[in-house]
Amino acid sequence: MRICAYNNDIGIKKKVNQDAILIKEASTNNGDITLLVVCDGMGGLSSGEVASGEVIRGFDKWFEEKLAYVLSEENVITAIKREWDFLIKEISGKLFQYGEERHLQLGTTCSAFIILNDNRYVIAHIGDSRVYQFREHNMSILTTDHTFIAKEMREGRLTEEEAKVDPRRNMLLQAIGACEYIEIEMLDGLVCNKDLYMLCSDGLRHKISEVELIEKFSDIESKEELDNVTDSLVELVKERGEVDNISVIAVKILED
Repeated sequence: MRICAYNNDIGIKKKVNQDAILIKEASTNNGDITLLVVCDGMGGLSSGEVASGEVIRGFDKWFEEKLAYVLSEENVITAIKREWDFLIKEISGKLFQYGEERHLQLGTTCSAFIILNDNRYVIAHIGDSRVYQFREHNMSILTTDHTFIAKEMREGRLTEEEAKVDPRRNMLLQAIGACEYIEIEMLDGLVCNKDLYMLCSDGLRHKISEVELIEKFSDIESKEELDNVTDSLVELVKERGEVDNISVIAVKILED
């Protein structure tokens, strides 16, 4: 069994929510399939909504129209990565052209996560939204932040403390629709019983520590508990002054 919970809210100074999320589930003869997507749009007011919404609609349509075909492939993981690479790049190209024609700068992050009926997963990621894994009271960030600051930290030119106050900390190196050419991070792996996975936009994580996240997601055994945790996380970061839009989706694996 997989239980899902989500929250999608507006930061304390925002008027428009440019974030968009998607949760899709399907039952097959061999088990359940779960698709989760978080997008954080950018470009000012409606432009960010256009970008994030377009990606969500693309994944929704793919799930409804292409999933059955993909599951019939000999190598399902390879097929999903191929399909998603094409899907994301096609949407990015359309959004880039849309922006060029209207003299707009727009784009969106995207973290897409699918759990298949054999408990394998695939991730497609671009930008600075994230996918976290919580396993046996340990936390791992599965995705890479495609930001200037993260790159500087990985290459040893900035410390974590310096990064927190650097004025370039929100500068994205890649985003769907904002760049003519993009490189999508693709990952795959295996989920285990009691694993918990969280997808979130960057608005959730700026004002909460890794220790707090681990504590919040420990020992969850029901959807009600998971709903309460996702809601409490969003309220907590808002109380701490988060101004960005906040999106979180969590899924817990509970096998009989």
